[in-house]
Amino acid sequence: MSNDLEQEKEKIKIGHLEVTGLSSLVTSLSDEKESSTLLDTNAEVVIGVSLSRPVLQDLEREGYSVIADIGPPRQIEISEMTGLAEDVAIIIDKLRRMVKCKSITLVLSCPTAVAFMIGSLLGHQFTYRLLHWDNGYVRVPDYGIKRYRKEIKG
Repeated sequence: MSNDLEQEKEKIKIGHLEVTGLSSLVTSLSDEKESSTLLDTNAEVVIGVSLSRPVLQDLEREGYSVIADIGPPRQIEISEMTGLAEDVAIIIDKLRRMVKCKSITLVLSCPTAVAFMIGSLLGHQFTYRLLHWDNGYVRVPDYGIKRYRKEIKG
């Protein structure tokens, strides 16, 4: 198990997606068996989703601890959106299971429908934080899942 966020980055292809990230993590993504914790850090880590535009260089330039970036950016057909969202959510979930950290922040550079499906697939078992591009990345305030659940129960 490593706690080194400065380790070499590696790129692998999973289906139609490319994942660039910490070597110890991305090489384990293609394993069919459940991976144990491969990275233990007190840092807030970031996973980028670069389906519309690249995010990795901007995130690194701004000092974020990026563990993986999922891409590549390209024109996405409506017929591809569901499968793409499923594949991205699976990769994010696998990464989450491999990392013990303070929190995981997502950057979703993709069509809104794809981002919605990714969020729906990931569910509420783990709280992800979000960054939004506004001439630089800005943290989106945390949402109140407890308040939401209380409101819908009436």
